Amino acid sequence: MYLFDMDGTLIDSNSVWKDVDREFLARRGLPYTKAYYEGVAHTIFPLAAKFTKEFCNLPDSEEDIMAEWMELAKDAYAHVTVKPGVRAFLKQCRSENRRMALVTSSVPVHCRTAMEKLDLMKYFESVTFAQELGIEKKDKRLWLGVAERYGVEVNHYGMALCPFHNDRHPSLHVADDHYYCFACGEHGDVIAFVGKLFQLSPYDAARKLMADFHLSPDKPPSAAALHAKRIRTEAQQLMENERLCFSVLSDYARVLRDWKVRYAPQSPDEPVHARFAEACHNLDQTEYYLDILCAGDSPERAEVIHQQMVDGKLDRLRRRLEKIHKEELEDGYDTAGVA
Repeated sequence: MYLFDMDGTLIDSNSVWKDVDREFLARRGLPYTKAYYEGVAHTIFPLAAKFTKEFCNLPDSEEDIMAEWMELAKDAYAHVTVKPGVRAFLKQCRSENRRMALVTSSVPVHCRTAMEKLDLMKYFESVTFAQELGIEKKDKRLWLGVAERYGVEVNHYGMALCPFHNDRHPSLHVADDHYYCFACGEHGDVIAFVGKLFQLSPYDAARKLMADFHLSPDKPPSAAALHAKRIRTEAQQLMENERLCFSVLSDYARVLRDWKVRYAPQSPDEPVHARFAEACHNLDQTEYYLDILCAGDSPERAEVIHQQMVDGKLDRLRRRLEKIHKEELEDGYDTAGVA
């Protein structure tokens, strides 16, 4: 089954809530900041209202805040448009008899308004609203509790044996808000994980999560219910380092591939450019590291991360790449845009 988000995926609506937030804050003489955006983005309505009241120190009740948001957003959702290519893709999926469901943290009434106006609801066999179930898809504690309860043992590196194929070495990566198997390609959020594991629809999977973890639509999962022990663990730091390593090394490999072509000698007598020599010397090793980060086992990935992070090596490379991109942009050439 294909699971779809709505805002920013099917419909061009991400700007709606930013505009609502800006107007809401402007009415109170408050600035729209990155910290505020990160506190309310992709969060179910009641928790966003609770955050807003506390973050902005407002006298308004949470119910009044939500009512004002609803009023500000009402007309906007009646005029949103479909993202390019969405309708054609949905038609293709339906012609191939692929099952599709919608899982969204959007406000139910706004979702129904937009989906019905755009005639998209007919493609989906079910719609699951995070707000109605009280589940936040991005809550990392939910992932830890789900994995533990359903017999998926996540190691210190955030990896586990994938339950969706005959996995001999941990290939399932459990991140803060999603899972991805590097071997079989299964991926999704926590609702998709439970649905796949127990062959349930998104709605039934969410109901199972509510029952198994005693969740309430009025409050987020408690730490006790989900057996969450730490907010920031050594394993989470390792995953952050792994993402940083992969990002920087991917950028470096892209630059080296460009240099290997752009600075290649055009004749046997031409002097070898230093950047061509660097590309020849370092490209294979960099791609080898990237292969390990993508498909290696946990100890192998940890060793690569350690090698890159020790003595500030990765940070120096990151700063050097930033300087290279800046210089080449000034010269009219964008290395960052090279595949």
